[in-house]
Amino acid sequence: MNSVSPNGQHSRSYLPFPLEMEKCTCAVCSGNDTRTLLTFDAFGFPTRTVECQKCGLVYVNPRPTRSYMENFYRKWFRFFYEGRLKIDEDYIRDKKWREWDASRAKRYSAHLSGVKSVLDIGCGAGYFAAQVKAENPGNTVVGIEPDSMMVQHCREKLKLDVHEGFFETYPSKERFDTITAFHVIEHLFDLGNFFQFLRDHLQDNGVVIIETPNVGGSWNQIGLFHIAHLYTFSPRTITNLFAVNGFEVVEVGPLENDLDNSNLYLIARMMPGAKLDSPTRDLEESARIAEKCSSLGNIRAIRVMRNWAKMGYFAVRR
Repeated sequence: MNSVSPNGQHSRSYLPFPLEMEKCTCAVCSGNDTRTLLTFDAFGFPTRTVECQKCGLVYVNPRPTRSYMENFYRKWFRFFYEGRLKIDEDYIRDKKWREWDASRAKRYSAHLSGVKSVLDIGCGAGYFAAQVKAENPGNTVVGIEPDSMMVQHCREKLKLDVHEGFFETYPSKERFDTITAFHVIEHLFDLGNFFQFLRDHLQDNGVVIIETPNVGGSWNQIGLFHIAHLYTFSPRTITNLFAVNGFEVVEVGPLENDLDNSNLYLIARMMPGAKLDSPTRDLEESARIAEKCSSLGNIRAIRVMRNWAKMGYFAVRR
């Protein structure tokens, strides 16, 4: 049940509720030459995951529109992904937020201890920001989070300073020594705005720390690919993304442990005046990713039925 507008730029799907789609180009090299890896996502949505034939970036094209996804995040995100309408202790234990964020604080301690200010974009329930603040008394620790339920938890339970909204609506001009964004960059529509935000809010010698799913990692299920993940990076393609936007990558690598399942991390600094002009594709990496995608099989019908049932339950609960 798809339709395309007369100009070919917009399509619509009704699985399992109205989904607005638009065409886009590669975020790294602006290329249009792609090959299709998958024709549906982990939830059964008819989203097309493609690989750029010039630089190898894996991304969704057509992708959901920004206005659609902003509404999706506000109204359905938490329940649709995790079946939850509120944050309680069982939810916190199930997600292992305390353990995950404690491990992050330890992993990046060299870039967190001794600094005066930290900004956590997409701070979620706030346990990473709370951990950083507890370990560095007197430091400024600020969060940005669009989910009102998460913001309420951060403010009321953890007494954190959190801006409710997206980074584009953050009102302060303050610069920070460290900016973190864990599982954020794969959701962003305008990566140019994101990098401009980093340039505007990082101290000259500051660092940005990123975590995101790793398409070059050990994954073997379709869960890595879903409607809200507009890009799925490998260490190589995310390095290229930062390089073309004028950032020097200090460190990048895979995260494979009990808490992280096929993720990656990146630490970068601003590098004014230097850019990577022509990133190219790694043919061996491309072949591995394509082979793993082809092994997933056609399981869309089961996932569509499962999500219709979930949305029906959601409608009853509401």
